[in-house]
Amino acid sequence: MQAIHLALQKIGVELYGSAYHKAGILVFEKPGDGYGFPMPKNGRYLLVGADKTFEG
Repeated sequence: MQAIHLALQKIGVELYGSAYHKAGILVFEKPGDGYGFPMPKNGRYLLVGADKTFEG
């Protein structure tokens, strides 16, 4: 179970750290609403939208 959680966090880090996110090109459902992946605590300052509400 921990391996799955860590893998999902890795996906979140990759998404939020991508040039596409920084440029505002990467969108899931609604622009600025986040991607729905968990983030490690030290990366939560990057969260936006609903992700920030639930994780931040």
